[in-house]
Amino acid sequence: MKPILVSFLLVAFVWSFTSAKPFHDHHEDSTDGPTNDFQKRPHRHGVPTGSVKIRSVQSGKYLAGSSPYDRERRTITLESSPEEWSLVQDGPHYRITLKNGNEDLYAFDKAGYNPDSGQREVFTWIPGFGESQGRWEVKEAPGYSGIYNVRNLHFDEYLYTSCCENKALTRKGFGEPDGNSMYLWQITKF
Repeated sequence: MKPILVSFLLVAFVWSFTSAKPFHDHHEDSTDGPTNDFQKRPHRHGVPTGSVKIRSVQSGKYLAGSSPYDRERRTITLESSPEEWSLVQDGPHYRITLKNGNEDLYAFDKAGYNPDSGQREVFTWIPGFGESQGRWEVKEAPGYSGIYNVRNLHFDEYLYTSCCENKALTRKGFGEPDGNSMYLWQITKF
């Protein structure tokens, strides 16, 4: 055999064993329903910005604004239908804003914190930007493509899905959440 043909066959043989099978692009939802197709995959996406929808990996439901808590705050729930959010990079952090009403997502301070459970309430701030409590780090979860951990920078707490209630809260992590589905969020273009 000619050396070029042998080289080509060797490359083709090695490639057939080392090339990854195509995997589902989590930035293109094929359905609006919950899916359990969140498996560890190589990193390949940047954080989507602009108009987005934010879905809990654990519940398959979407982050949504709900009824007013008081005249300055709106409660956050998880709903079956997606709600439009705006994700904007602001320096090293992000602002997450409910498009309907231009209300920033933020972690509530004193009254919203339960020291026994370590849980903190999350609201939208109706008057606008929630100052430092409305600054978030959005990072692709280690080993997951298109799936993110969302951390409140002011309190150093991760956004997560409550297992007993239909809402999102924040809680201190013990290091990075490392694949625990309650801390994983799928963020895709709206």
